[in-house]
Amino acid sequence: MKQVININFHGTVVPIEQTAYDTLKNYIETIKRFFANELTSQIGTDVLVSGWVHARRDHGGVIFIDLRDHTGLVQLVINPDQEAVFNLAESLRDEFVISATGQVRERGEGLVNPNIDSGSCSLYTSDAADE
Repeated sequence: MKQVININFHGTVVPIEQTAYDTLKNYIETIKRFFANELTSQIGTDVLVSGWVHARRDHGGVIFIDLRDHTGLVQLVINPDQEAVFNLAESLRDEFVISATGQVRERGEGLVNPNIDSGSCSLYTSDAADE
């Protein structure tokens, strides 16, 4: 017999199987939302960020997005091999609100931006959604 638990989802009680709940809870705990100014301490970690598109640059196939939240900016790197994310990135404009997940990586030598808190790293985006 499957065990069912009730969860409160925005004020509505929803029955859900225990195994589905455990899977969802594990995923939520694994991908934690971070702010732009926190990313330098998360090198090598998969994270979730949300904010406004501050700028978008297409450099011959690779798209860079400066994502802004209330703490600062972070650079998202979107490669064409991530087709769904790349297609979304092509349609984004300034001030669109998005969320993105991916791995935080150190920027290469000579690519560090000392003008922003997260200037020593970029988020290599594996998934994104406009909100």
